[in-house]
Amino acid sequence: MKRVFQLLLSLAMTLTMLSPTVFAKDNSLKVRQYKREQDALYTTLTFLYVDDTIWMQMAENIIYYDDLDVSSKEEAQEFLQDALGDTIDEYNAQEGVYYYLNYEADCVVENISVDYTKADLKKLELVEGFEDTTEKIYVSMEKTGKSLEKENYKLDGEYDGRIFINDGKDVESVLAFYCDGDRVAVQTAENTMYYDDLNVSDAQQAQNQFGPTFDEYAAQYEGVKGVHYTIVYQDDSLVEEISVDYNQVDMDDVKNIEGFNFNGSQDADYISMKKTLETLESSGYREVPDFSFVLE
Repeated sequence: MKRVFQLLLSLAMTLTMLSPTVFAKDNSLKVRQYKREQDALYTTLTFLYVDDTIWMQMAENIIYYDDLDVSSKEEAQEFLQDALGDTIDEYNAQEGVYYYLNYEADCVVENISVDYTKADLKKLELVEGFEDTTEKIYVSMEKTGKSLEKENYKLDGEYDGRIFINDGKDVESVLAFYCDGDRVAVQTAENTMYYDDLNVSDAQQAQNQFGPTFDEYAAQYEGVKGVHYTIVYQDDSLVEEISVDYNQVDMDDVKNIEGFNFNGSQDADYISMKKTLETLESSGYREVPDFSFVLE
């Protein structure tokens, strides 16, 4: 019998009352990642938080076609669209919530993200997978971490977060870096292109016109450990998302892929945030300097 994903957001958020404190707030961005392998489901939970307040949460759930009892990407897509179509629509109808499925060569990846500065917690309590939020104020990192440990999640990394933005003429780009000192552990890129700027009218026309090109890009990343590439066609824009986990990636596998540009020695032991910053500034990116808005 074919198996369907279990939505995990109910396990990943613990809401708490906002308590006054006399201590100064830490407005810097921090990142925690938790992982779990259970019932053939491989889960990575990523939290971006300021002080104890979670700003953004991302869940990545991987299940292989063999475990889903399907034989191909096309069969998995047909089955899961029937099984989860209404749920996907319900999630994406919520402001600040983003849900999509990415079908790779041998597995399907479920991605869920929640921006708690945009999401309405009162409305979220009506959506399957979210806990009751009555009279509760914010999502606590400390209490969420304790809850996850009880659910057999393991802390996989704690990092400093840095985010850079480039409002280009045709592309809005957001780059995030999870850093351990000067070492970049994880890098993500989100590039948004609006249909008006692309001279197309809707998602279907955009997919017809640009889909083959993006499919060629995606083919480069298939089978590359530690790298995920996704194109999502939204109502008014297409979004290109790339994530690179340098804890897993083999540099020899990516150094010749279009879009990967490395300066310095090819024999370097790690990606330097300091060196990367020089390139970002010269390319027109600006850093988000303060995250106190998360605490407001």
